[in-house]
Amino acid sequence: MGVVALILLFFSNAYAVEPTWIQEAGKPWGFSLPDGRVAELRIGRRPLFDTNLDLEVTETTCTGKAGAKGKFHFWLQLNNFGSFWVKHPTAAKVGKLVSIKYGQGDFAELIDVSFVTGFDRQKFAKAAATFPADSLETSDFLWLPEAVQKSPTNLEFVRWDVEFMQTSPETGISENRTATVAAGVKLLKNADGKFEIKEMKHKFGSGVEFFVGDVWSFILKNREDYCQVSTKQNLGKLVTEVGKYFGMSPNYQTYTYGTDEYSDFKNNLTLSLKAFYDNSKSAELD
Repeated sequence: MGVVALILLFFSNAYAVEPTWIQEAGKPWGFSLPDGRVAELRIGRRPLFDTNLDLEVTETTCTGKAGAKGKFHFWLQLNNFGSFWVKHPTAAKVGKLVSIKYGQGDFAELIDVSFVTGFDRQKFAKAAATFPADSLETSDFLWLPEAVQKSPTNLEFVRWDVEFMQTSPETGISENRTATVAAGVKLLKNADGKFEIKEMKHKFGSGVEFFVGDVWSFILKNREDYCQVSTKQNLGKLVTEVGKYFGMSPNYQTYTYGTDEYSDFKNNLTLSLKAFYDNSKSAELD
């Protein structure tokens, strides 16, 4: 090994230290380093966002009467996580984001992001505790099975498929393919006339995917048989509004360990924080 290589190896490991994680219920979550530096994890919770997604029934085998319009109100929250120095020998670093690099890579701020949607309530029961119910809003029920058309008070989707335009691996042709599925979805009409999702027995896929699919397909019970309804969503307006939402600056606050499911960050955060936890021995912090 040449002299230059030895020097690079020395400096790549000179600041590589293993942190001691500070994880005590009811106290700020963070980590300390052997040289006395201490960092605190803070969370920047954005306001809840209503997708207010316009949709149109494009086909229905329940009655053959398509064209109904409505809105689906999905709720989501984008949370930012950042590690900030609270003790550092360089006073100017205190209160600033921790920067990290591995080996000969570049320094980057130690931050993470996470979406929580109403569809993630089972996994994030505490984090989504303040979310309003996701709901369907429509006044045209001709697309529903005749048995429930006149004055429906509840709906049940036996199956709900979310389709994306994807390239078929079999044919190489771009086509709508199912990416996410929910089953046993029950909705109940509330005082405002909206149908709130009250139960979802099974969900496969990310909650975010449910409101960005090109086409939705619903299977409903129709007397002794089943029928299918397809809808198309107006994603253009949603993309614009989501862009504004993502552009908001997070207001970081101290994160108290044990507050919600994010405390299990090894399973519920999968970006930089988990990478740091798994590779801390080779990380350099500044």
